[in-house]
Amino acid sequence: MSSFAPFKRFRSSETKTILRERPECVVLPAEGASDAAPVRIFLGTEPAQWRAERVFMASVVEHRNPERRYEIYRMEALRGFDRRNWTTGFTGYRFAIPSFAGCEGRAIYNDVDQLYLADPGELFVQELGDHGYLALSARETSVMLLDCARMAEVWSLEIAGQLEKKELSDRAARVPGLLGPLAPEWNARDGEYEEGKSKLVHYTTLHTQPWRPFPERFAYREGPGAELWKAAELCADEASYESFSKERPSEAMASGGERLFPSDALPANRQVLRMLARLTPGDQVLELEGKELHRWLFEARPESAGGILVPGGIEALPEVDQGWVLRRLFEGARRFLFVAAAPGAGSARFVERFEGVARSYRAVHWELFVRDEKGRMRHAEGGRFLGRKTPRTWVVVDDRAGNETQAVGLAEELGWDYQLIRLRFGRLGDLHPRLRGASRVGLSRKECEKLAAPWPDLVISAGRRAAPVARWVRERAQGRTRLVHLGRKGGAAAGLFDLVVTPRHARLWPHPRRIETLLPLSRVNDAELAKAADRWKDTLSTEAGSPRVAVLVGGETRKYRLGPSEARQLAVEALALTRRLRGQLWVTTSPRTGAAATEALAQALGKDAKFFPWQSGTETPYLGLLAEADLLIVTGETESMLAEACATDRPVMVFPLPRISMARGGRGIGGRIVDALLARAAAEIPNDRGTVRPQKGLARWVARWTDAGVLRPTRDLDGLHADLVRAGRLQTFGAEPRLEPVTPHREAADVASRLRQLMGVDPA
Repeated sequence: MSSFAPFKRFRSSETKTILRERPECVVLPAEGASDAAPVRIFLGTEPAQWRAERVFMASVVEHRNPERRYEIYRMEALRGFDRRNWTTGFTGYRFAIPSFAGCEGRAIYNDVDQLYLADPGELFVQELGDHGYLALSARETSVMLLDCARMAEVWSLEIAGQLEKKELSDRAARVPGLLGPLAPEWNARDGEYEEGKSKLVHYTTLHTQPWRPFPERFAYREGPGAELWKAAELCADEASYESFSKERPSEAMASGGERLFPSDALPANRQVLRMLARLTPGDQVLELEGKELHRWLFEARPESAGGILVPGGIEALPEVDQGWVLRRLFEGARRFLFVAAAPGAGSARFVERFEGVARSYRAVHWELFVRDEKGRMRHAEGGRFLGRKTPRTWVVVDDRAGNETQAVGLAEELGWDYQLIRLRFGRLGDLHPRLRGASRVGLSRKECEKLAAPWPDLVISAGRRAAPVARWVRERAQGRTRLVHLGRKGGAAAGLFDLVVTPRHARLWPHPRRIETLLPLSRVNDAELAKAADRWKDTLSTEAGSPRVAVLVGGETRKYRLGPSEARQLAVEALALTRRLRGQLWVTTSPRTGAAATEALAQALGKDAKFFPWQSGTETPYLGLLAEADLLIVTGETESMLAEACATDRPVMVFPLPRISMARGGRGIGGRIVDALLARAAAEIPNDRGTVRPQKGLARWVARWTDAGVLRPTRDLDGLHADLVRAGRLQTFGAEPRLEPVTPHREAADVASRLRQLMGVDPA
């Protein structure tokens, strides 16, 4: 999102919390006549958990018995409770259920961070015997079945509003026989889930909840059962599920009526209107605000239009109704939807809700203008791409070949025309990306001239030096440029971009905008290899014999040594292997190899191999080697060369380099300290409920610094090599090589598919 002023004036609307006297009931009516008592579920929830609540509700709808009535009571923002020591916004509401239920009948309690996998009606009819409630333990009351008449004697509304959770739990535990055992399949917490057995999954660990409800508090990691929850949300999306609707709005929406909608007109900025006319010539634009918006929403068949413009007002509606209102707007807009809102402190939730609804309407282009609690205007857009046939695309890279091959490879996989912008950075370009922000710091005036309007629709960048420049371009384009960044150093903070692609061995923390690949992307494909084979066929003669062995040499890093002695050892062992195979040896170096290692290689190889040393301004047959060799050997520290070798159908061996000792210049100490801190942040510390406690203290700060890209884990190249060996794509140097062709490892096509979806362009 980026600054953009879509309207001449903007009504400031801070969403205020209105306390309720009683929970609001969402009714799932029986499809036929039934004498069975309604299944009553009391749900503890809060605004930040809106995604979890939606999926919870959808899971009840999916698994319930349609012949029975279900009543789900939303316990949110209730009056009369002391919340000062609550872990969540609903911690103590559960103890008031007997009073809310009229002190009679049965009731189920659920935390909002749960997912039903079976009919809640089965839990509702469980045998209570002489017990007043069923739970896993006196302290684990996140799922309960209650006898409301009996529990009213222990947990009254007055007591529930005054005492803390521990005191209320102990109050019930002191009554002999009051607590009965709840079958564990009705509260399978995190890693306790068993497929085919568990009937309810509970995501207890706050910093691993897949829907990431508190990004301002926690840095999220992937927890057990994440894919299960994501699949449930996808089902809710496909069904366009919302708890409330036009036919059954919330009580606040139904009682407030037109008064909830602002009546003052908000004249649109002429720039926006000109843009609408340019993008959608001949389409009708329907402008809805105030009472007109209310009338349109509640019409039986609302008028549709090529485009709909809503200049404010939706943020004033109850949050629980915003989902179905947005769906009505998307359904009425054939081509585009423009919405402005000032939700104040709830701006992040509003944007998340809007984008969540938009996922179901990818054929509609949308733009959203939001003013947050600090008065800043932000812009976001998505859905179908409008304008040119394909997006105007820039590929922005520095002078490192490994970065360029990734970015160009992705651009070529997309099949769109693109402009390659190579930038040369000064010393300031090596500053940490977070210190440089969205800027051109490190670029000379001449280099800055390469970055000029018309601004692109898409920037594909690679490398940490190019990352701040890509963000600067988006700001200059007033937020209308999408950013896709490749690489672990620039892409450590995934939230700064629209999409980030990083290899799994970088061990960066998960993020909804991050794609993890096994290897970095490359531009190596069948067409490029065929061209290279033809280009270098005379240089790479095969008179000396077959098989042809090619060695791709990287260079020394902070962690791995490649000096003259290592270079000589590589040459000796590569020659020995080639002689044993009775083949021909080719060797090429890279810009990182260095003069001393290159000289040592040349001396050790002598006339027994064809040596192609890298020289500035001189082309080497690197791609030709990839195309013509029967066996490729890659030094173990280089990710990009390994990715390019594995993108061919040739067998690949990895030549391990020795690690640099910490005693030599202290190298590696910083990485080990960071890894130790990250291990502490990832440690699972149990609480008195037998679950994992939330991140606290130093662990929490380390986690947040990592999520923000300030701290970065060290690469696990050994793990990468092991993964490739297990996949049958890599062989360890020293073993007898297998020379038969293998399946190329290429991930650019999958990333390009995700990128086309991001840009709203169907694949060719």
